[in-house]
Amino acid sequence: RSLGRRLSAALLLVAGASVWSATPAAAEPLPSYIYGIDNNNNIQEINTATQTATQVYTNGTIPAGVSNAFAYDSVRDQFFFIDSASNLLFWNRSGDPSLLANAATLGVASQPGNAAYYDNAYWFFQETTNTLEKVSLTYTSNVPTGVAVSTFALTQSGGSWTNTFGDIAINPITGML
Repeated sequence: RSLGRRLSAALLLVAGASVWSATPAAAEPLPSYIYGIDNNNNIQEINTATQTATQVYTNGTIPAGVSNAFAYDSVRDQFFFIDSASNLLFWNRSGDPSLLANAATLGVASQPGNAAYYDNAYWFFQETTNTLEKVSLTYTSNVPTGVAVSTFALTQSGGSWTNTFGDIAINPITGML
């Protein structure tokens, strides 16, 4: 054999041995997060991979009382919720939450216990009613700057609803509530 062939065979053997003897790295789970607002109006981030919670916002300006109807815009990394005075606030991970709409603009009689964000809108049911509210948001440089409220009265044959449930979700592929 020629020296070139023996050298190629030896390099292949060494390269092959190192490939076959290498131990594969353990796959790290990708982080996945759940967000929520606690009874003191602090925003929590729960990492489901590491099973740890981190407080990402410490309340300093939201009036006393429990906030609810928490929703998340994963595209802009923004949080929306209704405070104890039934005002719609948003927070974009810097500074304090900002007022988007007051209770009168939203037409909220009592604080809702549910919300979802979908397609540039904040959605919620009026508490104990069949009324679904869509708060369409307009944006300037990825900051919500305007709202328009649409109301949908839902009907059900054979009875009435009380809608005292908690969370709602919208399928981002189908738009189905």
